[in-house]
Amino acid sequence: MLAAPTIVFSSISILWYLRQRWALVLRLGVPSAAAEKSNPIGYFGDSVFPYIVLWSVMLLSGVFVAHVQVITRVFSSLPVLYWAAAEVYLTTSPSSRHWARVWFTFCVFYSAITSVLFANFYPPA
Repeated sequence: MLAAPTIVFSSISILWYLRQRWALVLRLGVPSAAAEKSNPIGYFGDSVFPYIVLWSVMLLSGVFVAHVQVITRVFSSLPVLYWAAAEVYLTTSPSSRHWARVWFTFCVFYSAITSVLFANFYPPA
């Protein structure tokens, strides 16, 4: 249950990127000459593709192999997770902004709680 928000948000964000940049995914991240002219900036840029691949591999291995504590600790250090949340907050509807705010609040509280628990030699999960 503790890793559920991270797993759900990661899955949705990865699928969102894949749906938006399907042509780049089919080329395995190699940009074409025509695509260089219309390369979007931000979360959907060509340079983010390696991070999405890494994030996808980590998500799959985390869900099927890793423990909940490993998923939450490792994913809290992925910058692409926060890039996706910022993209949701900046470019979507107000209801989606609400979910981005919920995600940021979860991250802040989770970081604070785990810092206190870690300092007192308790496991964060």
